[in-house]
Amino acid sequence: MAHDGASPPKPFLPADNVADKVNFNSISTMTASYLPWPTQKQGMGIRPVPTLDLGADSRLPTGTTVHRDSFTEIRLPAGCKAALGVQCTPGEFHLMIPKGSAAPVQKSGIFTTTSHDQQVLEVVVIALPENSSSPTSGVELGRFQLGRIQPMRMGTVQVDVTMYLSMDQTIRVSAHNRQSDHCVSVNIRDKFKFLKF
Repeated sequence: MAHDGASPPKPFLPADNVADKVNFNSISTMTASYLPWPTQKQGMGIRPVPTLDLGADSRLPTGTTVHRDSFTEIRLPAGCKAALGVQCTPGEFHLMIPKGSAAPVQKSGIFTTTSHDQQVLEVVVIALPENSSSPTSGVELGRFQLGRIQPMRMGTVQVDVTMYLSMDQTIRVSAHNRQSDHCVSVNIRDKFKFLKF
């Protein structure tokens, strides 16, 4: 095909608008995806973060962290002042909650009948001045009986005894018969709260 010497037509492009352009100081496949980061003017220092002024008469405990917050004091619960246990068989003591245990705390044990056709299990709650599995002396805090036990051979019936010490130094002891699903419990508060050895 012969060429007549005329230049090919130019493609139509929209006119550039200066307002649409942004300063681009980084590398990207699209300049529009980056915006210029504001820089700090010369001669202006970084202003410190204001701290909390508690004053000389403030009752709040003071302290410093990396976030410049004030410490808040949390009182930890006092440990159990006595060793707590139960006696389900005359002359046999079972330690449940050792002395110094932090409340709230819960301990459980499995007990059984010690004679044939035993229909009542008596639970005695005892406090000791020190941790011991063979105490020579103690203070009785309370007692209760779990009845309605079906007559069976010795050692057949299983009873779950649970002791719970709450934050306010209240003791709750429960006995649950696994066979009959019968449960009895007792709450002890003042007698243990004002206990002194």
